[in-house]
Amino acid sequence: MNLRYLSGPLVLASLMAPVSAWSQTDEVAALRDEIHALQQQLQALEERVVRAQSASAGAQTPVVLETTVPPVLPDSVVHLAGYGALSFEETDGGEDGFGNLLFAPIFHYQYKDRLLFEGELEIDISEQGGTDVALEYLTMDLLLNDNAALVAGKFLSPIGQFRQNLHPSWINKLPSAPIGFGHDQAAPIADVGVQLRGGFGLGSGTANYALFASNGPQLEVETEEEEPHDKSEIFEVHGLETEGFVSNPDGRYIFGGRIGFVPTPGMEVGFSLASGDIGLFAEDGIIDDEPLRSYDVVGMDVYYAIRGLELRGEYVEQEIDSDASSVVPDTLQWSAWYAQASYRAGASKWEPVVRYASFDALEAHDSREQVAIGLNYLFANNIITKVSYEFNDADEDDVEVGDRLMVQLAYGF
Repeated sequence: MNLRYLSGPLVLASLMAPVSAWSQTDEVAALRDEIHALQQQLQALEERVVRAQSASAGAQTPVVLETTVPPVLPDSVVHLAGYGALSFEETDGGEDGFGNLLFAPIFHYQYKDRLLFEGELEIDISEQGGTDVALEYLTMDLLLNDNAALVAGKFLSPIGQFRQNLHPSWINKLPSAPIGFGHDQAAPIADVGVQLRGGFGLGSGTANYALFASNGPQLEVETEEEEPHDKSEIFEVHGLETEGFVSNPDGRYIFGGRIGFVPTPGMEVGFSLASGDIGLFAEDGIIDDEPLRSYDVVGMDVYYAIRGLELRGEYVEQEIDSDASSVVPDTLQWSAWYAQASYRAGASKWEPVVRYASFDALEAHDSREQVAIGLNYLFANNIITKVSYEFNDADEDDVEVGDRLMVQLAYGF
């Protein structure tokens, strides 16, 4: 795969992608309409209370009500949201116990209908009992019009759907991410840069898009030798880091995006693409005379829902082209896909889930297939208990990956 012919302007002109089927400006308008409707309901209720009081007191004269002027909405609005979770795991041949205790507050600040500031912290407990705090994302969103918002900062990768929309524990229908879609695997996690996203009408349906330019990932290699690094050393790939970096040592950028088509409510098909150049880095700096490598990402995701049945699928691939002059000259590739089905009948609180996932990693012992079967109970739409059992099958016969029982309580607020 080689997408180097795509220049930055061409990618930004032809790639697109979404957070949802409607833009953030539409959400603001919907909230204003809802507030106005609630004000009307409150005024009608006040009138009924006054009439009832007058009737019980035997009033002979009609009650005159003053017209209530709707209050002016403030220019600035602050809102707190987020989610949390606690899991229990029992793994064949591994450790058992409670873990994955997570608290993720999300802060929103909105100025009129022009600017939205949002940020998410990820706070969890380390294996040593300490507290780890990470910045999941932090963006300033300038609402340009009904169809577009300019986003700047650290944002979740627009490639695909799982990372940007489905990974929160109270939204994900299973206690774990599909194999290959976790941290440092096949799916990009986050980017630092700028993004243009929104939605528009398309025939009888709609479309949504996201275009971005970012610093891109960093491919880290390691060696047993000390500085200086040179071609005589033996290097091994340590990993492709896609967490979002504020540094850009190679001076190159990644351009890409996603476009999603919603022909009818309950159905969406999305296509993702990104391309650029990246360098290889030792843990303590840039490798001498190391060439830049072509980096490409492709992805596709589908969603379909009907009468309580929800079907999802997603594929993503990251590839770094070969270069004979590099310390790791071979093509480097990571790919993963999953298919998931869930069913919730009407107002039922029970929801069975099944998911198949496959991950082709750079190292064969990291590649595996996974089948997860789960059953959820929803106390409310934002409070869920999940029980699942994962069957893990490694690609290499001499590698044993334990099957896993997981129980998770998650909530969103």
